[in-house]
Amino acid sequence: MTPLTTIRYGDLIGVPFVHRGRDHQSGLDCIGVLLELYRRAGVELGRFDVEYDSGDEIRAIAESWPDIWEEIDRATEILDVVQVGKSLDELEHVMVDVGDGKLLHTSSRNALGVHVVRRAQIDWKRTRSFRLCLPQP
Repeated sequence: MTPLTTIRYGDLIGVPFVHRGRDHQSGLDCIGVLLELYRRAGVELGRFDVEYDSGDEIRAIAESWPDIWEEIDRATEILDVVQVGKSLDELEHVMVDVGDGKLLHTSSRNALGVHVVRRAQIDWKRTRSFRLCLPQP
Protein backbone atom coordinates (compact mmCIF):
# COMPACT_ATOMS: atom_id res chain seq x y z
CA MET A 1 0.00 0.00 0.00
CA THR A 2 1.21 3.49 -0.84
CA PRO A 3 1.34 5.68 2.31
CA LEU A 4 -1.65 8.03 2.48
CA THR A 5 0.70 10.94 3.16
CA THR A 6 2.07 10.61 -0.39
CA ILE A 7 -1.30 10.39 -2.19
CA ARG A 8 -2.24 13.35 -4.37
CA TYR A 9 -5.62 14.70 -3.35
CA GLY A 10 -5.70 18.23 -4.81
CA ASP A 11 -8.33 17.28 -7.37
CA LEU A 12 -10.68 16.32 -4.51
CA ILE A 13 -10.63 19.79 -2.94
CA GLY A 14 -14.02 21.39 -3.52
CA VAL A 15 -15.78 18.20 -4.66
CA PRO A 16 -19.30 18.74 -3.28
CA PHE A 17 -20.70 16.83 -0.34
CA VAL A 18 -23.24 14.25 -1.52
CA HIS A 19 -24.93 11.98 1.01
CA ARG A 20 -23.67 8.44 0.29
CA GLY A 21 -21.47 9.93 -2.45
CA ARG A 22 -18.88 7.55 -3.90
CA ASP A 23 -17.90 9.31 -7.15
CA HIS A 24 -15.00 11.74 -6.79
CA GLN A 25 -16.18 13.64 -9.84
CA SER A 26 -19.80 14.21 -8.82
CA GLY A 27 -19.71 14.14 -5.03
CA LEU A 28 -18.49 12.39 -1.88
CA ASP A 29 -19.47 11.99 1.73
CA CYS A 30 -16.92 11.41 4.49
CA ILE A 31 -16.83 7.63 3.92
CA GLY A 32 -16.51 8.30 0.18
CA VAL A 33 -13.41 10.44 0.82
CA LEU A 34 -11.90 7.63 2.89
CA LEU A 35 -12.66 5.01 0.22
CA GLU A 36 -11.28 7.20 -2.58
CA LEU A 37 -7.99 7.93 -0.81
CA TYR A 38 -7.44 4.27 0.00
CA ARG A 39 -8.31 3.33 -3.60
CA ARG A 40 -5.61 5.73 -4.75
CA ALA A 41 -3.23 4.04 -2.29
CA GLY A 42 -4.00 0.68 -3.89
CA VAL A 43 -6.44 -0.63 -1.28
CA GLU A 44 -10.07 -1.46 -2.12
CA LEU A 45 -12.10 -1.34 1.10
CA GLY A 46 -15.42 -2.08 -0.59
CA ARG A 47 -18.34 0.05 -1.70
CA PHE A 48 -20.25 0.38 1.59
CA ASP A 49 -23.52 1.43 0.05
CA VAL A 50 -25.42 0.61 3.23
CA GLU A 51 -28.05 2.99 4.52
CA TYR A 52 -26.74 5.24 7.24
CA ASP A 53 -28.42 8.27 8.62
CA SER A 54 -27.02 8.36 12.11
CA GLY A 55 -23.82 8.10 14.08
CA ASP A 56 -24.87 4.60 15.18
CA GLU A 57 -25.00 3.41 11.57
CA ILE A 58 -21.66 5.05 10.73
CA ARG A 59 -20.12 3.34 13.78
CA ALA A 60 -21.57 0.04 12.55
CA ILE A 61 -19.76 0.52 9.22
CA ALA A 62 -16.46 1.13 11.02
CA GLU A 63 -17.03 -1.88 13.26
CA SER A 64 -17.70 -4.06 10.20
CA TRP A 65 -13.97 -3.67 9.43
CA PRO A 66 -12.61 -4.96 12.76
CA ASP A 67 -9.84 -7.09 11.29
CA ILE A 68 -8.20 -4.29 9.33
CA TRP A 69 -8.31 -1.32 11.73
CA GLU A 70 -6.22 -0.91 14.83
CA GLU A 71 -7.14 1.78 17.33
CA ILE A 72 -4.09 3.78 18.30
CA ASP A 73 -3.00 6.61 20.58
CA ARG A 74 -2.96 9.59 18.24
CA ALA A 75 -0.48 11.39 20.46
CA THR A 76 2.25 8.82 19.96
CA GLU A 77 1.65 7.10 16.64
CA ILE A 78 1.13 7.81 12.97
CA LEU A 79 -2.58 7.56 12.24
CA ASP A 80 -4.67 7.09 9.12
CA VAL A 81 -8.26 7.82 10.08
CA VAL A 82 -9.94 9.85 12.80
CA GLN A 83 -13.52 9.29 13.92
CA VAL A 84 -15.08 12.49 15.25
CA GLY A 85 -18.32 13.15 17.12
CA LYS A 86 -20.11 15.06 19.84
CA SER A 87 -18.46 12.72 22.34
CA LEU A 88 -16.58 9.43 22.34
CA ASP A 89 -19.96 7.71 22.58
CA GLU A 90 -21.37 9.59 19.58
CA LEU A 91 -18.75 9.29 16.84
CA GLU A 92 -20.42 10.12 13.55
CA HIS A 93 -17.83 11.36 11.10
CA VAL A 94 -14.48 10.29 9.63
CA MET A 95 -11.48 12.32 8.50
CA VAL A 96 -8.35 11.02 6.76
CA ASP A 97 -4.84 12.05 7.80
CA VAL A 98 -3.00 13.20 4.65
CA GLY A 99 0.19 14.22 6.43
CA ASP A 100 1.83 17.55 7.21
CA GLY A 101 -0.64 18.12 10.06
CA LYS A 102 -3.67 17.98 7.74
CA LEU A 103 -6.91 15.99 7.72
CA LEU A 104 -9.07 15.66 4.61
CA HIS A 105 -12.85 15.42 4.93
CA THR A 106 -16.24 16.64 3.79
CA SER A 107 -19.41 17.33 5.68
CA SER A 108 -23.01 18.33 5.13
CA ARG A 109 -22.48 21.01 7.79
CA ASN A 110 -20.70 23.42 5.44
CA ALA A 111 -20.64 24.37 1.79
CA LEU A 112 -16.90 23.81 1.27
CA GLY A 113 -17.17 20.27 -0.09
CA VAL A 114 -14.02 18.23 0.37
CA HIS A 115 -11.47 20.33 2.23
CA VAL A 116 -8.49 20.24 4.57
CA VAL A 117 -8.47 21.08 8.25
CA ARG A 118 -5.39 21.36 10.41
CA ARG A 119 -4.91 18.74 13.10
CA ALA A 120 -4.55 21.59 15.57
CA GLN A 121 -8.19 22.55 14.92
CA ILE A 122 -9.56 19.22 16.17
CA ASP A 123 -10.99 18.72 19.66
CA TRP A 124 -9.11 15.47 20.28
CA LYS A 125 -11.20 14.65 23.36
CA ARG A 126 -14.04 13.75 20.96
CA THR A 127 -12.08 11.46 18.65
CA ARG A 128 -10.75 7.96 18.18
CA SER A 129 -7.77 7.33 15.91
CA PHE A 130 -7.07 4.28 13.76
CA ARG A 131 -4.41 2.81 11.52
CA LEU A 132 -5.13 0.40 8.68
CA CYS A 133 -3.47 -2.97 9.30
CA LEU A 134 -3.60 -5.08 6.17
CA PRO A 135 -2.41 -8.68 6.26
CA GLN A 136 1.09 -9.00 4.83
CA PRO A 137 1.28 -11.15 1.66
